[in-house]
Order: sequence, then structure tokens, then C-alpha cells
Amino acid sequence: MWDEFTAGPGRVKDGSTAAVACDHYHRYREDVALLTDLGVGGYRFSVSWPRVDSPGGLGFYDRLVDELCAAGVRPVPTLFHWDLPAGLDWRQRDTASRFAEYVSRVADRLGDRVGKWITLNEPAEHTLLGHALGVHAPGERLLFDALPVAHHQLLATDWRCGHCAPRAPPTSGSPTRTDPPGPLPRGRPTGRRRSSTTSC
Repeated sequence: MWDEFTAGPGRVKDGSTAAVACDHYHRYREDVALLTDLGVGGYRFSVSWPRVDSPGGLGFYDRLVDELCAAGVRPVPTLFHWDLPAGLDWRQRDTASRFAEYVSRVADRLGDRVGKWITLNEPAEHTLLGHALGVHAPGERLLFDALPVAHHQLLATDWRCGHCAPRAPPTSGSPTRTDPPGPLPRGRPTGRRRSSTTSC
């Protein structure tokens, strides 16, 4: 979403893009070493939903989390930081279901080492700046018609945050999921949550 938005003329003041930025993807080991030198106890980072949807997309986050744990830095992933795959739209209720499926994949891969998650980064800001006023991606100027965007983000958070409860790898004979992904109900959520176990 942001790739498409920043490619438009005049969207970024100096015409720059986020194609490389600080190059954390390639320099994450150096970055973790800097965190260690600074005595930082936890590192909040954002998971790119479009990257996760690409082949091998979770591999980077697997390596990053391992590096953080080895350095004694607590990993704190943010699951949605305004980076939506092309073709999805928070105005559509089904995006909440798609978010649940994505969260399940990330949690299944990283949940044995992650004990604290952030589901959505500032949903009000994303709704207002991205959909109501159009100054952030996706650049829509819907004004009050943007309110369903906030509603669907909150539904996604409430109904599927159980995927993010910390847990250890499953033992023999134990279930691997208590709340399988699937279409979101239109009524109230069940409230089922995984029990906490361990994390790095």
C-alpha cells in the first residue's frame, strides 16, 4: 500500500521512497548489537503483512527474533503498521478475516519466542490520515465515510487477538490451536484465548 502511495508524484516532499530506508532487512544484526550496547531491554518492530504474503516472507522475522533473543532483548512485534497488501481494503469487513489468517501464520511461526504483541499501530491515525484526510496511504479523502475503517480494524483486533498469546512449542498429544482461523462471526466473539506459557 505504501509502495503504491509514495510512488505518486508529490506524495513525499523530496520525492524519496522507503525502498531501502535504513536497510534494517540486511543490517538487523548490526542493529541488534546497537540495541545491546545501549542496554535496551525490548525492541518493538513492525511485521510487514505484504512481506509475509511473499515466498519466504517470515524468514526474516524468524532470524530477527532469534537474534534478539540471543542478545537478551525482548521482541515486541507490531502486526499491522499501516502496511496493507494490495487488493485489501479496511473499508471491507472481510479484511478483518484476512487479518486473522495472517496473524495466525505469524503467531504460529514466532509465538514460541514472543510474549508481547501489538496488534494495530494507532488505528485512529490510520483511519483519519489515510482514509479520511488522505495525507497518508492509501490517500483516500472519505471524511466521515472512513469510520468503517476503524470499526473493521477493531473487530480484527478483538476477535483474533487470541492467536497472539505467548506459548511454548506443542508437546506430544497437545492441541496446537484452540481457536482455528476462519470466517469472523457477525455476532459477539467467543472470548477464547490461549493460555500463557513461555517466551524469550
